[in-house]
Amino acid sequence: VRYLHSEGDTVEQGEPYVEVEAMKMIMSFPAGETGKIKHEMSPGSVIGAGDLLASLELKDPSKVKKILPFEGQLDSIDQLQDEAGKDDRAFTLLDNAINGFTTENADKLIAEMIEGATSAGEAFEKVEALVSLFVSMEERFAGAVDLDDVILKFARDNKDQLQTVIDTIVAHRNLKPRAQIITSLLRAVNNNIRARFEDPVLPENLLGSLRKLAQLQGKGYGQVALDAQDTLAQWAL
Repeated sequence: VRYLHSEGDTVEQGEPYVEVEAMKMIMSFPAGETGKIKHEMSPGSVIGAGDLLASLELKDPSKVKKILPFEGQLDSIDQLQDEAGKDDRAFTLLDNAINGFTTENADKLIAEMIEGATSAGEAFEKVEALVSLFVSMEERFAGAVDLDDVILKFARDNKDQLQTVIDTIVAHRNLKPRAQIITSLLRAVNNNIRARFEDPVLPENLLGSLRKLAQLQGKGYGQVALDAQDTLAQWAL
């Protein structure tokens, strides 16, 4: 952690007051209000999630934001699932999983998504969206010799979208379960969709995404790349 102002200095609202390094990136944090800064950690300290970095003695005490108990009603997961269609729920959860969130019963969700599709085209569209999302997130990492160099370049090229950079890196660190979901999707393409719909034809956009998937190289991509090659071969017959 590196403070940008000395202890007791006045920091203006919106002005960066500290810099931290995370995942080879330097990020600054702006002050929420104007006031005198008090360092809560020593410069150079290693920080963790939830650490208090600094506090402010506000110039205008009336701007103190009070934490009040929540008195509303939260939507339950069951309510949200009822409001969305079963197939939409399954697709949304799978999309979240490809973005790096944890999910359970991916195979069941894939089956739900395909069962909810009214046509092969609709099922293929959802599969393609998930496969292309995975490919777009992983292409920059595939075959990389030095992961740190890839991350630094990614951060420099997207310095105005650092949250996207962080989300992508976090997702990449969960590569194994995400790749397993893609493998299950391809198995569904080869089996479930063919069994459910009469004479389905693999659309060009999905073929393109599968070709890109088959070209991913490096540790962690071997099985899913082979599965993509196998799917392309099966549908070429």
